[in-house]
Amino acid sequence: MKTKLTILTLGLILITVFSTKAQLGFGIEFYGGTQISHLDVSSSVPETLLFISSPLDVHFGGTFLTTFRPDWQIALQGEYLRVPVKENWTAGIGIPSNKRDAYVNYSLGLRYTFDNEFVAFYLQPSFGFASNRYIVPNIPGSGNVPGEEKTALGPVARAEVGMKAYFKNKNYFILGIRHQLGFENFDKGFYLSSNLYRVGSNGSYTGIFAGIGLDFRKRE
Repeated sequence: MKTKLTILTLGLILITVFSTKAQLGFGIEFYGGTQISHLDVSSSVPETLLFISSPLDVHFGGTFLTTFRPDWQIALQGEYLRVPVKENWTAGIGIPSNKRDAYVNYSLGLRYTFDNEFVAFYLQPSFGFASNRYIVPNIPGSGNVPGEEKTALGPVARAEVGMKAYFKNKNYFILGIRHQLGFENFDKGFYLSSNLYRVGSNGSYTGIFAGIGLDFRKRE
């Protein structure tokens, strides 16, 4: 928790410095949508007997934007993401089950907007980290304490494209698509399901989202 708060605080300080220097104001976005998570499945069971997938689920969050040039903004994002896992057994061999884990994502990115009077399009690469809480599994010889709750952290890279449709007051409706790539395996406990298979997640997903943007930039 302390690590997350430290990174978030540093990000806010950085954004405040840019905003003060530019004197062009800031914006806030709130969004939500559906996504599909990308799992890492290792199994000795043939797919004809067991098929493991991640159904569609939700992601939602907010973006704090500050402008340092007319078409450029720094974007600080915080997001909640659910990662479901569905186990489909065939021929009555096993019992179908559904599991779900939750992640929190924080990222700092750079947005370029192709702006006009009514509709705008933007590109935004970002870097940050994903975090989740997990229960330490009972793995003999691991040296861990079974049942203890821990926090897993891992870096992520994000890329998104979006469209903004302006209202008369320059607030706007936003619609976009995002892909997140994670680099840390989070199967510390939740997905360690069997000696026959192992399901991992590093927070990677592809999702679409819609939301509302509030634009507080100064306009000359």
